[in-house]
Amino acid sequence: MTWGMLEKVFVRGTITTLTGLRVGGSEQGLDAAALENLVARHALLDEPYIPGSSLRGKMRCLLERLQGIAGPPVDGVGFGPADDPVHPLVQLFGMMSKDGAGMPSRVMVRDALLTAESRKRLGRLRGVLPMTETKAEALIDRVTAAATARTVERLPAGAELRFELVLDVRALPERQVAVASDVVVTEGATAGDPTVTTSAVPAPALPAAWLLEVQRASRNEENGWGRDEDLRWLLTGLDLIQDDVIGGHGSRGYGRVKIRVDGVTHRTRDDYLQGRPERALEGLAGDLSGRVQSINERGERERQEILASLPAIEAGR
Repeated sequence: MTWGMLEKVFVRGTITTLTGLRVGGSEQGLDAAALENLVARHALLDEPYIPGSSLRGKMRCLLERLQGIAGPPVDGVGFGPADDPVHPLVQLFGMMSKDGAGMPSRVMVRDALLTAESRKRLGRLRGVLPMTETKAEALIDRVTAAATARTVERLPAGAELRFELVLDVRALPERQVAVASDVVVTEGATAGDPTVTTSAVPAPALPAAWLLEVQRASRNEENGWGRDEDLRWLLTGLDLIQDDVIGGHGSRGYGRVKIRVDGVTHRTRDDYLQGRPERALEGLAGDLSGRVQSINERGERERQEILASLPAIEAGR
């Protein structure tokens, strides 16, 4: 089954590192004896960045923990992503195809790249590798107390990176309206929680997850209900990250970040057809505006203190 596009919603903002951050990269082609545990680097810019896969994976992991859902063990170890096809998180982040019941993701998470100002500041560092710091650590054997030294590369505190989330708000193509016409949407017991029933004329055989997606597409065109629910999950995920970490070694102080949401914009289907630019998304549900404000306020004092302690950048440099 395919979907039409109703609109795209963009959530953009800034990630500020409050402690050193390490998202692992490849050591291929580098002198591993000089430095271990390298960070991910942009292949062309040769600068550290946060891959979209890392940010997306962390958001999904924390949201699944929040909901208390987890998939079966992967290769017999731990737990994989939740795989209940009708759970809203699975529908938002997508699911691998199983017997034709796979779900494409509705959210794209771009790589987070350094801001121009941070690029200038980090360019002044004279470390083993450009734009990063190295932290000396010791591994202690709990039995013999023998110490093994190691060095870890990380993005220093005070670095700022721009992030972007893109949400696809789907509609039904005209040729599939017949499918939607056999799905009757009724209000559930709680506000905003619709249920799916079928009319006397049975709809084509579709997995339950696809029926829910048909329902969502219909309601998106009516009042944007599905869009606001997805935004609610994404903003909650960003909020959770501020109380957790990005990257590795979080239990040892790495990876604490401050997130600022600078704006929520969108482009509708007609905007693309008419060549109109994106604009602010008006009429957000009241709780969504409140969540953006809450995210921006939390940790702001620490962010300002760290940025104030950094050396000023002279004009023209």
